Amino acid sequence: MPADAPIPTSRFVTDTAVTVVADEERALRSLTVHYLRPPVEGPVAVRATIERQGRSMTTLSVRMEQGDRAIALALASCSARRDAASWDDAPAPAVPPPEDIAWIPPIFSKVSIPLAGPTVDLTVPLRTPLPAGYDDWFLVEFRSETAVDGFVEEDGRVWTRDGVLVAQSRQLAVVI
Repeated sequence: MPADAPIPTSRFVTDTAVTVVADEERALRSLTVHYLRPPVEGPVAVRATIERQGRSMTTLSVRMEQGDRAIALALASCSARRDAASWDDAPAPAVPPPEDIAWIPPIFSKVSIPLAGPTVDLTVPLRTPLPAGYDDWFLVEFRSETAVDGFVEEDGRVWTRDGVLVAQSRQLAVVI
């Protein structure tokens, strides 16, 4: 991201959650953000509250405000790795190398007119922490199966270049 690029709201929230938990063993495992209104250019305040800290999981809420107005509310869960049953029925699809393909958001493949889709809420379960210093392409797959009453959902999966599933997502957006 260029130095002068705007920082996404979700980035402020995730950075705050990880900083407040301050435990390298407790990786961010789930993040749900509700976007209340768009921010305007200028300073914002981000406050986090640890709602519960147990032996292996920390749950916190994060509130982003600009002036006296809430912009976003979030819940985050951070947990240490657990030794438990594992499986992966979501293999990365076979695709050309990232340098050879383009990405089109799924909502734009469904309609023939330009649309905007401000996010109402976004939930991201993080499946596997990235290796330290990971600086490579991700393969993303997004699909949108339902648009009803002016709202559209979009589900996503994110893999590393070598096929490791690192995150999934579900977004609800307003169709404008």
